[in-house]
Amino acid sequence: MKHKILGLVLISCTWLASSAQQSERYPYQNLKQQKAGDAYLSSEILIPCNGTVNVPSADLNWKPGLTHKLQESEPNEPDHEKLEKIRAELLRRKLEHPVRAIERIPASTLAVTPVVGVHFGANKNNGWSPLDNNVAISNKGIVVSVANDTFEVTDSLGNSLYYNTLNTFINDNTIPNACDPVILYDKGADRFIFYCQEVTATSGSPNHMMFFFSKTNNPATGGWNYFKLSGNPLNDGSDADYPKIAISNNDVFLSSNLFKNGSFSQAILWQIQKAEAYSGGTLKSKLWSGITGSPFTLLPVSEGQGNSYGPGCWMVANSSSGSSKVDLYQITDDVSGSPAMNHYSVSTTAYSAAGDSPQMSTSATLKITDCRALSGFFLNGLIHYVFSSADAQGNTAINYNRLDVSTKTNTSKLLSVNGTDYGYPAVASYTANGVVGDNSVMIGFAESNSNILPRMCAVSCDNAMTFGTVTVVKPSDSYVGSSGAQRWGDYSGMCRKHNSPQACVWMSGSYGNTSNRWDAYVAQIYDAGFATGITEQHTFTGVKTYPNPVSDFFMVDFSVSKDTDANIAIYDMQGRVVKELYKGFCHEGENNFSFNKSNLSPGTYFLIIRTESNNTVVHEKLVIAD
Repeated sequence: MKHKILGLVLISCTWLASSAQQSERYPYQNLKQQKAGDAYLSSEILIPCNGTVNVPSADLNWKPGLTHKLQESEPNEPDHEKLEKIRAELLRRKLEHPVRAIERIPASTLAVTPVVGVHFGANKNNGWSPLDNNVAISNKGIVVSVANDTFEVTDSLGNSLYYNTLNTFINDNTIPNACDPVILYDKGADRFIFYCQEVTATSGSPNHMMFFFSKTNNPATGGWNYFKLSGNPLNDGSDADYPKIAISNNDVFLSSNLFKNGSFSQAILWQIQKAEAYSGGTLKSKLWSGITGSPFTLLPVSEGQGNSYGPGCWMVANSSSGSSKVDLYQITDDVSGSPAMNHYSVSTTAYSAAGDSPQMSTSATLKITDCRALSGFFLNGLIHYVFSSADAQGNTAINYNRLDVSTKTNTSKLLSVNGTDYGYPAVASYTANGVVGDNSVMIGFAESNSNILPRMCAVSCDNAMTFGTVTVVKPSDSYVGSSGAQRWGDYSGMCRKHNSPQACVWMSGSYGNTSNRWDAYVAQIYDAGFATGITEQHTFTGVKTYPNPVSDFFMVDFSVSKDTDANIAIYDMQGRVVKELYKGFCHEGENNFSFNKSNLSPGTYFLIIRTESNNTVVHEKLVIAD
């Protein structure tokens, strides 16, 4: 939970009034609960639509916004005293015996090496820490990136289509303090789902949980249906925090931890019917509580490639301080049916919490927090999930797991490098469309140690569960903070581009800016075989470019196999869009494109032509002569 000093948000825009606000007197006090397997299930709860959010974007060039800085306040884990001792001891060892040379491990020859494609700064930080980055991309290539201050929509080249602060986007004067944003793309509905919650200054104050469902597949202009839930659903003075979200064919699953006076009470799970969400109707929902095993953070998982999934949902939970088991949960039916919750205790390789991470050039350290499961998905009968844990030398490692839901067996693999720390991983399926049975994944994460500045990284893990080579996605400009332990994150974002012709994911994370604070970054990740990058020149059949070096006009002949929309743009050597030259229709067969280079300074550029499916048909290096 991120507590924040209350203040006004000033933004350059006009306001579109939503419908009358839902009464704050939520009808949860008289809920009937009954045992349904290994948890208690409430009677049906109806959630009316709270109105339509359609606030105009702030100026896309200036992106103005004013907020008060965050006043940090974290609720305690159930075993926080044990965790504090573990973290302090492991950090002491790192600081007393720093490793001067990082020992890289041999990489799999089968796992791909991540390549950074389109990449850009997003969700400018206005004072929040951590940023809690998240990202989603649609089949049309629309990217929604969120962080603790802002909500932004771009195209797949990074051009901004919509931007606003969270509070202005919500447009609800009863919600002054939104945070913990989560964004999902629902492939089956071709819509986006956005969640955030309200933080409060004191326990027991009104605490709200907000869902937004896009009305169309264009989240920048189509508007969102707004639904509001209580963060105190059991009417016992609790606050909800640490949200995790998944979807099935028919339902949305939202898990939260409840805290009383800053201490953990229990985990709960909302199961909500999707049928009326995109049209703005009344949602049918039920609430799970009293869950066997007393999990601290339930991680529900969606189907990893956006395909059919359900009825019901799988979930996993592990210990925040460490254990030799994980908890597996199953919701057996849709909320409209007769769901029950089944619980299984699954043995695994022992894991434990890690120590905080040092940074170069400062005494300020970065908080690892604990080793709860942070990100996951379901595919091929397996729950793929990741978290951070300590290796045998006390380094912070990525702990990647595959839990077989049929055999109830868990296989884990550490990515560990002596002398460095890996934190806040997120995972997505990394399999080309149509390939059956491949369990390859891509993992995005944060890295830091006493010899480097904190940075965003990515690594693949192949079907045989062997890691590949780590790629640095975005280095920091400086360290973060000035002293003490700094918030590093609660989670990062990683999502799959479902209809990409080859495996491709997008990630969001944070890096240290020149003001010693976090800023957000979004990047497309693929491998060297996916010809959409800008780091090298590629040759395509049927492509002819001339003249090169360019002196006046540049022309390119290319062919496409069918009528399609196309995007033609110029990039610089750093992967930044210099100019979008054309966006429109392209006919089947031979085509010619030309442009005058007079607006380009002498240097080296790349011309990229993409079709509507994000398939690159031209990727040419241009040398602009004096």
